[in-house]
This record gives sequence, C-alpha cells and structure tokens, in this order.
Amino acid sequence: MSSWTPPKPGLTAANCIEARALRQFLRASRKTVDDRVLVTISKLGNENAAEQIKHNSGYTGYKPACNEFVQEVLLPAWNERDRVLTYCEDVARLAKDQKGGDMTQAVEAETKTPAKRQPLDPYASEARNAQKSDADRVLDWVQTERTIEGIVRDTTRAEVYDKCGISLQ
Repeated sequence: MSSWTPPKPGLTAANCIEARALRQFLRASRKTVDDRVLVTISKLGNENAAEQIKHNSGYTGYKPACNEFVQEVLLPAWNERDRVLTYCEDVARLAKDQKGGDMTQAVEAETKTPAKRQPLDPYASEARNAQKSDADRVLDWVQTERTIEGIVRDTTRAEVYDKCGISLQ
C-alpha cells in the first residue's frame, strides 16, 4: 500500500523547544492519514471490488482494505506521532526534574557547543521567574497535542468501526 507520509522530523531537544517542525509534522500526518480515512478505505475497497469482480469471486466488502490500511498506514502513523510526543515529554520532564526546567543543557549536550555566558543583569532573575521555563512550555504544547491526538483518534476509530467493523483500542 503506497501512501504519502510526511517526512519524519529529527528528534532533538532543540526541536522540542522550537516545536514548529514537530507540530507541522503532527498536523501533516493527521491530515494525510486520519482526515482521509473514509476516502482511503473507500478507494481501497473499490479497488478490491474491481479485482474480485475480475476473478468472479464474491465481493467481501471493505474488510481486506481496512485491515491493510490499519496495519500498514494508520497504526504506524499513530506510533510515529506518539514517538515524537513521548520524546519531547521525556526530555522536558528530565530537564525539569534535574535542572529546574532549563533545557539549555540538553540542547548543548546534543550540539556539543559550550554555553554562552550571559551578562549579569540584576532584573534577569525576576524576568526568568515570570516566564515559563522551556520545559514547562514543551510540556504545555505536548499536552495540547495529546488532547488533539485523542480527539482525532476517537473520530478515526469511529470511522474505521463504521466502515470496517474493526474496533481499534
């Protein structure tokens, strides 16, 4: 089964902090897989029907197309999106637990570049305390994306069940 999938983003702490590429990947994956589930299954089911008519066999419905779609496209896409969210959540939690939410060290460890020394500013600590830490911002966007993911998956599960009779957990 060939289906276009968005390119997988590089998983780094820096990409989790500046999450534009990761969030774009999540949106593109949802759009190309979950948002098109009915169209994809119908198309595959019609191709199956044409093949079965050619071979004078009875049409068995969408079940074979559904199984193929679920196993080869849907579940791998869900797993890849889970992998992205879990990685960023783990990096942020580790930074929060070990470094008070400063993910700079995680980014530096990946890039192997020394930290730039910040000039002393008597008001910097107040500004820093007023802002959310990188880890908190990452955890916030991951939670938002997990909520979106839950809604999308519930809708997709219902569509797959209605069209195919397959119950996805």
